[in-house]
Amino acid sequence: MDLSKINISSYLPTMPYKVRELFDKATNIVMNYSETETKIVEATNDESWGPPGKLLQDLSQLSYSHEYYNEVNFIFRKKIISNFYSF
Repeated sequence: MDLSKINISSYLPTMPYKVRELFDKATNIVMNYSETETKIVEATNDESWGPPGKLLQDLSQLSYSHEYYNEVNFIFRKKIISNFYSF
């Protein structure tokens, strides 16, 4: 493989996002988050552009499910309380 033909500059603009994405995946594994918790953490992160519509749709469907309703509400309450005390 000829490494001189690789254009690294084309990867630089997306590199911080990929590093953040890998870091978030590693955090989810280490913290042993469920799929629901992972979606809520992703939806309530501090990024300025907000969560994607598909993620919000998934969370709204989970909140209507009898299986996940308590888990979703518990995690949202925990996030709201932790953000309230961080001010």
